[in-house]
Amino acid sequence: MSAHPNKRFLIYLAPSNPIFDDTAAQAHAELVQAGFVAYWDDLSPIDTEFTVLGRSDALFMPTGWKHSNRAAALAEKAQKWGVPVFYDLESLKEWAVDKPYPEML
Repeated sequence: MSAHPNKRFLIYLAPSNPIFDDTAAQAHAELVQAGFVAYWDDLSPIDTEFTVLGRSDALFMPTGWKHSNRAAALAEKAQKWGVPVFYDLESLKEWAVDKPYPEML
């Protein structure tokens, strides 16, 4: 995957529950380091999150996602809408290699 700044995938990062762990913050750093644009928001209303999810190229589930009802709702909506869902970074990277880059404005 190229690190070209105008051609990167938008990955919605599902929240983990910070009461149990902070894996979403770690996953965010790993996604950015891998060259993805990572969006993470666990404070907005769920409808706002659904709007951003619908415009994302994929959904990434951090290891602590099972402790978050919001993450489960996002995964369910992503599957319904055909947004790819990934549970590990290597699978996401493999998927991205074969996809044409979206053009960013």
